[in-house]
Amino acid sequence: MADVPSRFVRQPTPAERSELIRLRDAGPAGTRPRVDAILLSAARVAIPEIVRRLGLSRPTVAYWLGRFERSGI
Repeated sequence: MADVPSRFVRQPTPAERSELIRLRDAGPAGTRPRVDAILLSAARVAIPEIVRRLGLSRPTVAYWLGRFERSGI
């Protein structure tokens, strides 16, 4: 998959991190897993471990991480 980050996503800026935490805690219902995946990757947790922890598919996690890398929040 060409859109998958090489290993981990880039570190969110302080403003992005604040917004990610806000979305995780008070955003739309489906937002939490996406935010958790991004924050875990930024914390240097590998995709297979993110998949295991969140109970998601690898393609889903890879897509979300790639989208964050391309477009930010």
